Amino acid sequence: MENVLKAYGHGCAAGDVIALMDTPPLHSGKDGYLLSKGALYGKG
Repeated sequence: MENVLKAYGHGCAAGDVIALMDTPPLHSGKDGYLLSKGALYGKG
């Protein structure tokens, strides 16, 4: 989660995350999509 928030979830708190799709093969949290209570974030 820490990598996700640093890579593309700027302004999102971990407690606001509803769903996360981590797309890299090693699940590093550097590419994917994050759905929070207030926004959709993405990179990749």
